[in-house]
Formats: sequence, C-alpha cells, structure tokens
Amino acid sequence: MFGEKPKQCINLIDGYHINIERYKLGRMNQTCIYYDEKFWIDERDNNSSKFSSSFATCCAGG
Repeated sequence: MFGEKPKQCINLIDGYHINIERYKLGRMNQTCIYYDEKFWIDERDNNSSKFSSSFATCCAGG
C-alpha cells in the first residue's frame, strides 16, 4: 500500500546487524481541502479518488 520496500542492513556499534525495511512514499504533496494539511496520496480515505482526495486522519471530512 505504501510504495516500494527495499531492504537495508544496519551495522550496530556492538557488531550486531539488523535488517530493516525502508519505505519510499514519494512526495507529500496532497492537501486537505478543509485545513490545508499535507499528506501522501496513499494516506487518502479508501472511498476518495486521487483527484478529489479526503483524509480522515486530518479532520474526518470537515
């Protein structure tokens, strides 16, 4: 749902290694029409479109 997930290995100071996944979300260029807050397109509500996006995490639609 949130873009590509390339794996990355992190070397810790004590000699151990951990594998983490890094997400590429793209640009944060979507804006709530009510409060002008910024979002990523994948954060939009399931019932909204890419052209008329709404975001419940901002204001629940006004």
